[in-house]
Amino acid sequence: MHKLANRLARTAPALVTLDGQPVRIPLLEQHNLKAIRAHIERLAAAQERVLFAFFVDGFAASAADVESMGENFASIQASSIGAGDLGGQMIRVARAQTLALQVRVEAAQWLVLINDWPIVERIWWELAPDFKAPILGLGFIRDLGVSTGETTGDLGKRLPAHWRELATIQHVIEDRLANRDPIGLSSALEYRLGPWLSQLAYYLARMDEAEGEGTSN
Repeated sequence: MHKLANRLARTAPALVTLDGQPVRIPLLEQHNLKAIRAHIERLAAAQERVLFAFFVDGFAASAADVESMGENFASIQASSIGAGDLGGQMIRVARAQTLALQVRVEAAQWLVLINDWPIVERIWWELAPDFKAPILGLGFIRDLGVSTGETTGDLGKRLPAHWRELATIQHVIEDRLANRDPIGLSSALEYRLGPWLSQLAYYLARMDEAEGEGTSN
């Protein structure tokens, strides 16, 4: 009991809000981020909503992040979203990610031509993990069966094709890297990866527009 009292006294409880409203966290959970997140998820679910964003001291924290974060934090801001809004929000996030990637790829196709090889390799390996994010977001929509302007069935058919094409493009790019071919790498970024992103951006724009029309009707 004395040990528990000392632990709780080390820091004051964090200010926790959900959708702008203060949340009371049970005493034994106040210094445990994982428990706080689970508590907030239950509160959101009770209102038929899902936790959409979770910030600790101003920094976004995923479910995996909270596993490794410490006990000293001052504020937690969480926001939830209704199931009916989830599809549209996920589409907009995926669209923003894709547009940002297009800008980065346009820059990269020139940067790989003018930098030393270690920097060229780093440019690609910093880009590579982010290409899967938009498709993973769309897969999340499909798996939940969330309604969007495009039917879930249509989405299910298109996603595997996007995955396969990305895997092929990655193989080509990594081959250029293995052969230390900056010109070939720049060409692959411009003529393979660029069009793939443009196609994905077009598809997401159609989904976003259809979602907006569905909401306004």
